[in-house]
Amino acid sequence: MAERLSYIVFLLSLAILAFCAGFFVAFRQLPPTSLVAQLYEDSLDLFRNWRHDLGIEPTLLLVEAPVPGAEPTNSLNPERMMPGLRLVSELTPGRQALAGLRLIDPEGAELHYWPVDYAILAPEGESPNRVFLHGVVPLEDGSIVVNFDNGGVLARLDSCGDPQWVLDGNFHHVVSNSGRDTVWTWQAVPDSDGVERKSDREYMVEVETETGLPIRRISLEDDVILPHGLQGRFAIRGEERANVVDFGFDPFHPNDVEELSEELAPAFPLFDAGDLLISLRSLNMVAVLDPESGELKWSRIGPWHRQHDPDFLPDGTISVYDNAMGTGRSAILRVDPETDEVWSTFEGDPPESFYSYRRGRHQVLENGNILIVESEAGRVLETAPDGEVVWIYNNRFDENRNGLINEAFLLNYSFFADGLPSCVRETEETP
Repeated sequence: MAERLSYIVFLLSLAILAFCAGFFVAFRQLPPTSLVAQLYEDSLDLFRNWRHDLGIEPTLLLVEAPVPGAEPTNSLNPERMMPGLRLVSELTPGRQALAGLRLIDPEGAELHYWPVDYAILAPEGESPNRVFLHGVVPLEDGSIVVNFDNGGVLARLDSCGDPQWVLDGNFHHVVSNSGRDTVWTWQAVPDSDGVERKSDREYMVEVETETGLPIRRISLEDDVILPHGLQGRFAIRGEERANVVDFGFDPFHPNDVEELSEELAPAFPLFDAGDLLISLRSLNMVAVLDPESGELKWSRIGPWHRQHDPDFLPDGTISVYDNAMGTGRSAILRVDPETDEVWSTFEGDPPESFYSYRRGRHQVLENGNILIVESEAGRVLETAPDGEVVWIYNNRFDENRNGLINEAFLLNYSFFADGLPSCVRETEETP
């Protein structure tokens, strides 16, 4: 009995020592803490998403439908809808590619379909099941420019979905049309100065739509923040370092960049045509900067929380998609950059409240309606100025789930230069 008791005490002592050693290693973040933590996260990811990883079902891209069994398209009040074409980037299972864009009429009838097959654009890259169609912009010739969440390319596709050019790089979140035969996007680039930092450098990149060649790259850190002494405003989450400003992990999370057009510039006396409007999610910041000098002309932190998609509007205000992460209720806000006054233009009320804790886009239409992408619900809403929801589109996957949506646009009937896009490859043409 004494021998057995001694053996038990010995084992308990080892367990206590192992616990104390593990606690000390974890507390001090010593190796192999990060390895064990990563292994744990990867194991959870594998358990939750094995069907996705095996290509059985795209579970990472599916969400519970706000209204189970709802019709894909519901024109609640056609008379108040903005006339035009609706372009939606969505999940398209069972078709030519898992991701795609559908051009539909107000009743939901499909007018054209662009398959977006990541496997063709990046044959050696991630599985299409592991990436998400992120930024999209349509061009007047019927082509589109796209990038991907967790992907590694920026690409222009023709009306058949065939690549016209592919630019390698971690381009993410947004593609916006400058109106000058170029597009703007964000690119994350690993540091190359020999100083180890926790995050990649973030660049605003302007790319020619015809060739896919980058013609301008603006570093948020090296061209805007550090030369103008703005680290006190932008490095609020920074790491303690003696000889370098280390902004920490994902310090900005930039998710939008768009150029102020010549047409809208007179409505914004603080800015000039060509200035860039950006959104930095991690800082809850919306800002406008001069792309030539890097000067920050205006910025505002909150009241939005983890916002997306600020847009210049013709009345001299900026509209912001306020995700309001963690609150259960998103909103569309508007800010006057001259006065810094902020007010709400739409907050959904039951039964049509809307909430997307991440992602999300919106478009203020000519008649005052707002087209709202409720990404994490897999649907698009059109709301009237008085808050009435006049149109709903669901990316239906099955009875209870929707596929994620990241982009939706309302286009004029005359947007496409040669009429509605069609897919006719050279090999398919009649001799």
